[in-house]
Parts: sequence; structure tokens; C-alpha cells
Amino acid sequence: MAAEFQPFIGPRPFAREHQDRFFGRKRETRELASLVIAHSIVLLYGQSGTGKTSLLNAGLIRKLEAEEGFVVLPVVRPGGKADQSGTEQTTASPYIYATLQTWSGSADSSAPPADNHLADYMARLPPECDEDGDPKPRLLIFDQLEEVFRDQIDARQEQREFFAQIGEVLQQARRTGSSGGVDTPAQPVPTRVLLSMREEYIAELDNYAELLPDRLRIHFRLERLREPAALEAVTGPLGLTTLAFAPGVAEKLVADLREVRIEAGVGEARKAVNVLGEFVEPVQLQVVCERLVRDLPPGVSEITFDHLSMFGSVDTTLHEFYKDAVAFAAKSSGVPQDDLERWCEENLITETGTRDVVHRGPTESQGIPNAAPDALVERLLLRREPRAGAEWYELTHDRLI
Repeated sequence: MAAEFQPFIGPRPFAREHQDRFFGRKRETRELASLVIAHSIVLLYGQSGTGKTSLLNAGLIRKLEAEEGFVVLPVVRPGGKADQSGTEQTTASPYIYATLQTWSGSADSSAPPADNHLADYMARLPPECDEDGDPKPRLLIFDQLEEVFRDQIDARQEQREFFAQIGEVLQQARRTGSSGGVDTPAQPVPTRVLLSMREEYIAELDNYAELLPDRLRIHFRLERLREPAALEAVTGPLGLTTLAFAPGVAEKLVADLREVRIEAGVGEARKAVNVLGEFVEPVQLQVVCERLVRDLPPGVSEITFDHLSMFGSVDTTLHEFYKDAVAFAAKSSGVPQDDLERWCEENLITETGTRDVVHRGPTESQGIPNAAPDALVERLLLRREPRAGAEWYELTHDRLI
């Protein structure tokens, strides 16, 4: 690798330690921060893979903490199975349990949180104060909220309790602040809540909007990267290295990443063709750029068109990404890799070479145990979407065909 460290993080969400490598989302960070400051509760939503978690970890939290004096509690995944580990030890809803476990930082799932109510926990949490002695505002983030609704057919009551308690936290913050363990009114601690989820599950929130301030009317939709933002995301991280793109090379890379596959023509002449799309998939950008920098010969300081052709081919890199994802899924599910590759090729692509969908059955889908395609979802090769009362698998992007 030509650089001293890897400026691109590959197919995973940005974490807080990646803040210096997070580019292309200045406008979204600024606008989302403004909404959080102005409103008690905000919903962030978007398609799978648009980078919602990355925006929170590497953009929003840094801005609110550094520039606005916020205290941001640890980000909660209330529906995450790992965060719910040990929930059988308490009578609390699994979502409330996961929240309290995350906020308290407890690594011992055998010791359930002392509180069963979010408002009680917040009331006992001593405020952090600014230089004038006023409580700093708090932000509570609930990420990947779609997990609360996935595979939870009989959990309506627990879901309702969870959202009701979020509403109670915000109501309490308006009345009193934390008194350090003494149940007497104190100076209010300004509190904000941010919910983040995939847009396909937004309708599920309609059942609980009445429990939340303003019926959760403040929304922010995160799009994939448009061309200018993608160009910044490609070039910005190289400022931390001795590398730079030769003129026009970064633009060529972004154009390659924008290509999508569509059906064109009519009748028997109908076929799939590549056209220039409007957006760039953030995951694909990171995967391609990571490989490009990793495979550069030692001593290179300028990335040329030749380097892009040899080490930055989008198709070649995505082929490797696909192979790695399938190998991971085969190993984790016990499905032979050849069988899983055949399943992908026969079920996820139409006869004309475009994306197809696969119905997710109770235990298996088109003859393959669900553990295998679920692992492909985890590795961002597939997305799992609810449609017409069922769930379906499909490739995350046309380019992966």
C-alpha cells in the first residue's frame, strides 16, 4: 500500500475513530444537526447502505459534541440480538433492556439494569454542566430501529411500551432535570431523541406516533451520494496521505461508480445495458477505493488512469467483494459455496440481466436455509425488504449483477 495507513474503511459503517476520513456529507450533517437542535425528536431514514450509521457516528455526533456542547449517550440498537442478551433476567421489554444495557455500559448480561424505565434512569443520571453551570443538552440516539419490527409479529405490546417510554423521557425533560438521585425538581436538562431506520419500515411507526411529541412529524431522508459529494468522498481521505489523483482520474472513478444496469429495447431485442445513474452507493465507493489504494505499487504518489485501470476497476473489485461475501455466508451458514453461488446466479438475476427478487420463506428461500442469504445481507451484498406482507431478498445494487 502506498499510503502509511488505509484512508478508506471498506464495506463497514464509519465509527467515531474514522471521523477524519469521513467526507461528502457536510450538508447532511449540518441540516440534521439543525433539526436535532430545534426539535425534541427527529426521524432519520433512508435506503439500506446509504450510510445512516456512518452519518451519526462520524458526522452528527462530532458536530453536536464539539460545536454545540451536547452530551451524546452511547448509540443504542434496541432490536439488536447482542444488545438484548440477558433480557430473560428482567421483566423489562427487550428493547428497554437493550437501551439501559447500552446506556449503563454494562458488559455483564447476567446483571440486569436496576431500572425498568428509561425516564427513571435519565432522572438519576447526573447532568454535565457548561462553564456557566447550566446543564448541557443530551442526545439519545436509537439506530437501526427497523430491527424492532423485524421478526417481531407478537411484540406489539413491547413495542408500544418502548415508544411510550421514549415519549415519557421527553415529557420529563420538559418538567424537571436530573437531581443526582434526589427525586425533587431541578433545572431541566434539554433532551433530544434521534430515531434512525430503513425507509421501508417507516409505516410501522404509524402505530406509535401518538406516543411521541408532535406525532414524530420531523423527518430527514438521507440519499445516496450525488456526484459532487462522491467526488469529495473519493478525494478527501487522500489528504491524510502522500497520495493524490492525477487530473481527471477521480472524476473517471466517480463516473464508473455511477453506472447502473437497466433493460432497454422491446420484445426479443430487449437487453440489459449500462447507463450513467444519478447516485453512487457509499459502500461500493469505499470498497473500490480501499482496493485501489491497497494495491498500488510502493512509492506511488499520484494515482493515474493506468493505476485506475489496473487496481480500481469497479467491476473487478465488486467481483471480489461478491466472492468474499459468498465465502463468508457459506462458512457461517454451512451451505456449500458452490451451491450458494449457483443460488445467487439463478435466483437474483432475471433472464435479461437485471435484478430479481427472492421470497423469504419461514426457514429457507428457494431451497437455501435463510441463514445463508441473511449472512449476505450482513455483508451488504443483499438487502432484505418487506413488500406486500412478505419479505424479499435482492442485490443491493444493479452493478453487482
